[in-house]
Amino acid sequence: MTGPSIRQQEQEAASVMATLAPEALGERLRLARMRQGRSIRELADAAGLSKSSIVRLEQGGGTYPMTIVKVCAALGLHVARLRDPE
Repeated sequence: MTGPSIRQQEQEAASVMATLAPEALGERLRLARMRQGRSIRELADAAGLSKSSIVRLEQGGGTYPMTIVKVCAALGLHVARLRDPE
């Protein structure tokens, strides 16, 4: 069995972004990163993004669904888990 396609993940990320305030989304990703003991730079490198993209995301700035997909993949986190407050 294979996982969701990139397109499906991107749609899921867009759905999450539509239901969560950007600040809440950023906080959940920041907490996931910190739980793993990773720096912003480590996450940025793993996700193939710039450090400033991660900072902006964690601070609740605007982003694209694909950015969320990349960050979640780098964290080993399913996009839908972002809906969970824990």
